[in-house]
Amino acid sequence: MRFGLFVVLRRRTETCQPGFSVTLKSIDVGTAVVGKPVNCTLTISDLDPDNGDQILTRFEVRDGDGVILVDNNEYSPGETFEYDFKANNRLDFDFIPATEGEAYIVMGVASELVTRSDSIKLKVSSPEINIRFRNVPDLMLVSEEAEFYLQLDTELYGVKASARFVKGSGRVYISGYDATRGEGVALEKTTW
Repeated sequence: MRFGLFVVLRRRTETCQPGFSVTLKSIDVGTAVVGKPVNCTLTISDLDPDNGDQILTRFEVRDGDGVILVDNNEYSPGETFEYDFKANNRLDFDFIPATEGEAYIVMGVASELVTRSDSIKLKVSSPEINIRFRNVPDLMLVSEEAEFYLQLDTELYGVKASARFVKGSGRVYISGYDATRGEGVALEKTTW
């Protein structure tokens, strides 16, 4: 007696994403100032919109320091976050350098199978700040309050001010906070 065995092999077809590419660009073409936002764009190409992989973005800085702002969220170097590149293949963000010198911003994008990154080099210089005192009284008496304005003209992000007395003592309040305590007071951007 012979038995025949009929075997049907079915091939399972899966869509496999061979890869995608990323491009990082800076509007400021390689120059930056400590504390001043640099507009950047990370573009992803050839991403399969039907792929269900989770897409993670990672931010790094080499030879420097700083943070990025994405949709009003601040990320430090080494942090990973999700961004929906399937809905929008472009991520616009600001890089705020914290140190001067040459810095390399590295943005990496990873799916479950593929990781791609790109970097840009920035020459970061020291900031320029114009400081003015306005409405300073001609005479300030001991144990009497005097009110005047300190005006800082700058486009910097996250500026703080503090005060100390070279001779004598007292208190300096900025926006209701004691500026002589050492840690500085975060300043709000105003228009005069």
